[in-house]
Amino acid sequence: MRVLLVLLLSFSLSGCFLVKDFGAYWSNGVIDEDLAGKWVSTKDKNKIIEMTKTEDYYMQKGSENNMKTLVLGEHKFMMIVDNDNANRGRKMNMLVKYKVSADEYIIYSFKQKLYSKIQAELGKESSEVKSGKISALSINTLDEDMVKKLSNIAKDRKYWAEFAVFKKVGL
Repeated sequence: MRVLLVLLLSFSLSGCFLVKDFGAYWSNGVIDEDLAGKWVSTKDKNKIIEMTKTEDYYMQKGSENNMKTLVLGEHKFMMIVDNDNANRGRKMNMLVKYKVSADEYIIYSFKQKLYSKIQAELGKESSEVKSGKISALSINTLDEDMVKKLSNIAKDRKYWAEFAVFKKVGL
């Protein structure tokens, strides 16, 4: 049932942002009520995500990661505090663009061919993380300046591709 985590890790070096410190934005994050429930992949019915809400954040069934939503205008990013790997010294907080409606949940990844343009927009506050042929962008601290830059990137559709699509099912 750790599908979301597996999905995110499978593209963590190809389409999301690794974040060392969410700064004040973690406490300003919101709980997206629309994420609660059970979601099934449209491509593989065996990939199921079950999200539950707590008082302060939401969690995926089978994971210890805490998740909140960073809302940037019309765009949403999932802030994921990586508690699953923290005890192994490999903590990788992630920031993942998504869209959710009553019955559909879409996870986006940024397009690798536009990686250098995204990095240029983020500036020196970001750095490259490589694993083989795949690169990711790492952000040290999510601060006001970085959020403005991310907001501009989020608005530009040319940077984004659908990574995974899920449909809501009854519990």
